[in-house]
Amino acid sequence: MTDTPGYGDNSGETDSEHPEAPTQEECKEFFRRVVSELAHAQTIANDPVSPISADNEFMLEFGTTMHELAALRLFNSLDHLQLTALSLGTSASAIFSQYSLVRSALAAASTAHWLLSGNAAQRRMRALRLAYDDLCEETKFANSITEEPARIDAANADAVKNAHAVIKTSPTRLDAMYDAYCSLAQAEGENVHKRGGFGFQETNVIDEVSQMMQKTNRIAHKKELLLQYRVMSGFVHNCRWAIRSGVHMKLIEADEYGTAMQITGNPGNVYRGARTAFVVAMLAKARLSELAAKP
Repeated sequence: MTDTPGYGDNSGETDSEHPEAPTQEECKEFFRRVVSELAHAQTIANDPVSPISADNEFMLEFGTTMHELAALRLFNSLDHLQLTALSLGTSASAIFSQYSLVRSALAAASTAHWLLSGNAAQRRMRALRLAYDDLCEETKFANSITEEPARIDAANADAVKNAHAVIKTSPTRLDAMYDAYCSLAQAEGENVHKRGGFGFQETNVIDEVSQMMQKTNRIAHKKELLLQYRVMSGFVHNCRWAIRSGVHMKLIEADEYGTAMQITGNPGNVYRGARTAFVVAMLAKARLSELAAKP
């Protein structure tokens, strides 16, 4: 994993289990920084003889480029973070939605950094796994389109035609990706993933990035990012244990028939998670810039 400078106090972690809510000025500054970095990320161009240009040429056979796979995830992360910063800076008290934003930001930034880490063969193996997973999902979507008769009308003719093309070509394309991955893995002396476990596993990537962050002294514990991610995933899926750990909850006697439940958000936790995701995004951005430059 790449070791490049981060933001602020590095991790965004605090010594307190209940970090204080950010001030309005902190929220505004965080928003300004995220917007600036997103704008700059979209100006990163590849030198013709850069390492990523060579990676792009390799991946073109499989319908994508290294730059596209990494940059879209970086943009995704920073876009979610700018909305997080905006919502933290308002008087409205968000409860659940901010965790969804930060979870997406952390996952996208971690994936971008993971993808761009390592030597050329390692990057290309990871890119093939992402492209493979993407095509699998596209094929599922294409099957859903063709299986729904109501969509087969004049207005959707092109979509249906494209869906049939994806379904027809995906087996050959998936085989080619897997074969290319196996060739690279064998040349690198790495264990080859079996076809069933070849695709991308987001939690494994989060875990790997979390360990990198701990080794470079950005977080105190090697599982910190993974734990944050799991709690935020719990919010997304309405898991009671996650909600209880991430909000302020109070039961109030309503009347003789029972009690009412009141919950309020925890902006301190959200801000900490957002800053951690931003650090990972900046690591990914720095690595993208490095690979896009002339050696």
